[in-house]
Amino acid sequence: MVEEENGAPACQWHWCDKEHHRTATLDDTKLTVTFHHHQQSLCCSATRGTKALKANMEHVFDVELGAPLHGQAKMVGLGTRNTPLQASHMDYYPIMGRDSGSWGLNYDGMLYHNGETRKYVTTIPPKGIEPQKFLIGVHYDAYYGTLSFEVDGVSCGLAYQNVPPSLELYPMVCASSNNSTFTLLYSRSSVLSLKALCRGVIRMEIRDTKDFDKLPLPPHVKAYVAFSSGWKLPSKRVKT
Repeated sequence: MVEEENGAPACQWHWCDKEHHRTATLDDTKLTVTFHHHQQSLCCSATRGTKALKANMEHVFDVELGAPLHGQAKMVGLGTRNTPLQASHMDYYPIMGRDSGSWGLNYDGMLYHNGETRKYVTTIPPKGIEPQKFLIGVHYDAYYGTLSFEVDGVSCGLAYQNVPPSLELYPMVCASSNNSTFTLLYSRSSVLSLKALCRGVIRMEIRDTKDFDKLPLPPHVKAYVAFSSGWKLPSKRVKT
């Protein structure tokens, strides 16, 4: 069991051994899932977390993506119970983001939702560089309905607003290529603090991200409001 510095478990949920496609293999801790292990990939496959992300709370989780980084899909995000765990035969398109009830960030920096894609961050990892692993962090505010991502500890800013609070969402990962590995390093949910509620009110009033720099606030407060600093719920992240 991975632990934080204070000895508490770093993960409040893990990958569900009953909620994954047969091409997915979980290790004994259920924190690492490998898709298409030692077999030819015939489609995009997915798995879900064991717990739904409750409404009116703040949720954070970190997932480490192992090499190799290739194929059409290697994605981290959110989906409902209706989000399929397997695509059709020879369908390698990412599973998350095909409908209005799922959202995902692919390893190439593209966001997927409701059948639409858009560039969110520059190619991750940079072209020509093949890291052994890299980290995608997810921050979901289920009170204000906002979704943001981190890459290797650096916030990429707000990805989506107006995520419907009525949806029961689960953490999800999916992959289309052989031996695609995802390791859950941290997962925690918390009741929103007064500070987080105030941040949400400010963000609801700002339509252009460039306007964050115009706020009459100290730099560290502006960074917090703009999600350009690390997220912590409620204590330090796990050491790896």
